[in-house]
Order: sequence, then structure tokens, then C-alpha cells
Amino acid sequence: MSNLFENISEKHRNRIFDKWRQLSTDIQDIIFMTDLPIEVNENVDLKKLFKFDGIHFDDSVLSDPYAIIETVVKIHIECKLNSVVTFANVSHYLTKEQLNNLITFVNELNVPLILMEFSSPNFKVVSGDARVCYIDEDFVDWY
Repeated sequence: MSNLFENISEKHRNRIFDKWRQLSTDIQDIIFMTDLPIEVNENVDLKKLFKFDGIHFDDSVLSDPYAIIETVVKIHIECKLNSVVTFANVSHYLTKEQLNNLITFVNELNVPLILMEFSSPNFKVVSGDARVCYIDEDFVDWY
């Protein structure tokens, strides 16, 4: 999430701070009308503002396994993460068409992806451009 804040343009950053200052002033005006020793912190932290705003993934994404996987790949791209996206047993959640679409998607974006399937080598999970390696039950032999 911190990469998201680093990539905010100066224009957007200033607009957010201006809106925060206005909100802070309005809150201070309300507090002033009460007889309570309450203060509003003037220090603005973008991470806290984003958290305060309740930013979250759309529920439709969270209920669709393919959308979740696609979103994870997009997060890796957007945040410039150097790790390899890895999932296990996606064949339990995705159709063969979705798996092939996923492979096409990551190939187009040039994102490394590892899909681990705990199954026999006779169980063909994907086809096409994917390079498939199988590991035996003892995690000793690759084939």
C-alpha cells in the first residue's frame, strides 16, 4: 500500500491536504462549541487518511476467485513488487478456460507466475504457453 502513496501526484497530494485542512477546521469549529477538552491533530498522514476513508476491494472481486487472482497480479504490477506471484491448487477454483485466460493475461503483462498443483502428472491443468513441472509426492523428483 505504501507504493500507492509514493505515486500520488503533487497536485492530488495538495488537493487531499487542502480537503483535510477544511475538514479539520470544520471539526474544530464543532468541538469549540462543546465544553470538552478535545483537540484535532493537525499532522496529516496520507496512509491514515486512506485508512480513515475505508478504502477496500469491491465485494464482487472478493467473491470471484479469478478476479482475486487477477487483482493480485495487478497489485504486483502497480506496486512494482519484485516477487513472483504464486498460487496453489487454482484448478480447484478456476475453470480450464479461466486458467488459460490467466496464463494469457500474465504473458501479455510479462509477469512471472507460478501455479502449484498438488495432483498427479496425468491431471493436465493448463495448456498452451505454460511450462509445467511436476513434483512427486516426496518432493524429490521433478518431471
